[in-house]
Amino acid sequence: MDKSTLALCMIVKNEEVYLPYCLGCIYPYLDELFIIDTGSTDRTLDIAESFCELVPRGVVIQMPWLRDFAFARNVSQGGASASHIIWLDGDEVLDDKSVFKLKNEYIQDPAYDFWLMPRVNYWKDLKHMWEYPDSQYKCYRNIGLKWKHKIHETIYDEKFKTRLKHTDIHIFHYAYVKDPESVAAKMANYIKIENPDMDDRKIKECSTQHSFFGNEFPPGTVDYTLGIYPEIFNRLEVSKKTIKEKDGKTLVTFKDKRFYSNVSLQQNLNDKYKDKFVSIVIATYNKLEYLRECIFSIYNNTSIPFEIILVDNGSSDNIEEFIGLLKKDNITYLKQNTNLGFSKGYNVGISHAKGEFILILNNDTLFSQDFLVKMLDVYYARQPYGDAGLIGPISNNNPSENGTIVLEHSHKEFDDYIRLLDKQIATTDYKQYMESSWLTGLCYLFHRSLLDELADIQRPMTQGIFFDERLPIYHNDTELNWRIHHRIKKKLWIAREAFLWHYGKITVNTLSNSEFESMKKGSEQVLKELWPEIAGDMVF
Repeated sequence: MDKSTLALCMIVKNEEVYLPYCLGCIYPYLDELFIIDTGSTDRTLDIAESFCELVPRGVVIQMPWLRDFAFARNVSQGGASASHIIWLDGDEVLDDKSVFKLKNEYIQDPAYDFWLMPRVNYWKDLKHMWEYPDSQYKCYRNIGLKWKHKIHETIYDEKFKTRLKHTDIHIFHYAYVKDPESVAAKMANYIKIENPDMDDRKIKECSTQHSFFGNEFPPGTVDYTLGIYPEIFNRLEVSKKTIKEKDGKTLVTFKDKRFYSNVSLQQNLNDKYKDKFVSIVIATYNKLEYLRECIFSIYNNTSIPFEIILVDNGSSDNIEEFIGLLKKDNITYLKQNTNLGFSKGYNVGISHAKGEFILILNNDTLFSQDFLVKMLDVYYARQPYGDAGLIGPISNNNPSENGTIVLEHSHKEFDDYIRLLDKQIATTDYKQYMESSWLTGLCYLFHRSLLDELADIQRPMTQGIFFDERLPIYHNDTELNWRIHHRIKKKLWIAREAFLWHYGKITVNTLSNSEFESMKKGSEQVLKELWPEIAGDMVF
């Protein structure tokens, strides 16, 4: 019988303090290592990528946090071919003897499929523990099982109880010895998943209140008396520049300015539309983890000349630092002191655009291959008719409403859409484009001459060169659609071969329910005043 193999599958974000010890204790016993990073801004990615190089097969995947633990864990284990999987958080550590026993004894026993491990939750310091043993199903046989539930996720099922082994392998958990802000952020994440409609200010209040249960130790807290402490903390030396083992072996050398080595930003040009130039305008407010992936997807899937005009609406995260690290001459970064809103932010970006064509793009999107080429194909297919107003893509948001892709509800991955789209395109009756009565503001391509045509419209008078700034975030796309369709008599087209992945409502979700409702009602009133002949009697 072949010896059983082991894969570690993880989700991490900003775990530079404990991740070296987490990986340092276990990497010599791993056959595979899969790490999902959900937007780290510290040295976590350096650490993860470096340890992945030390195992036979290691992969780091960067993806936005979608507030769904099961989804992220299923992604992390999706590529694992090892016979067994262990899952750890970035602030969990094992002792050396336990890892040896797990790899060479426990998972070699064919009588079991799950291994239960007691966990030590340190509370505030290393002298107290909470809810011990807090047993966790940390290791399981790789037999195609899927994680369930967005929070308090589980992969274990009672049908496996006769295949369950209780072990003496202790997991040491350091989440609650971090600074109060980090603990509060962890609590806020959980609260937001369980209460998605709760006001953000209420979430912050609750998370702060419960992060350390005030100044008292929570019920169930006892003195730490187990006498077990992972040797890895004495065996590993972590400094600002390196991670070394006690014998002097260097495991990690930190870079002065970390870059994303697993993403290529080298653009490969082809002959089609090589004389065209597209200005891609993106307005963003925080959410660096989404913007980063959006920019990478543009570079990796674009084969014609372009520039990116990035309007930063007063973000407080590290967007400016990230853009500086890219060192790309074709990115113009426009930092605003305050949040201008969607409409004004994009109008500012458009005013700086140099391209013959302009693409309006949300910051939480991903390009498919040759996305811009396929959008331009539709524009030039309609050029003889002179009726190309806006060109929009197909996307995973409301796919059936634009007459393109219809998927089963369970199919929600980027690749699912691409695969089905390729299949549809291969059919003889599939049309390259179709007319639409409305296009969402998610993404528009248009020729810059459209700006001059919009400027000549006398009614309604627009506040702004493209979007009406009296509609900052709601109904701005509807008003623009009506202006183009009813005033300059141009049409709205869907490029049915250009697929754009959209995470959706990333910015809107930062608003409280009351803020959103107030803004929505205000926008409805403005739309009725601007377009009484259409919106006057509408009930929204």
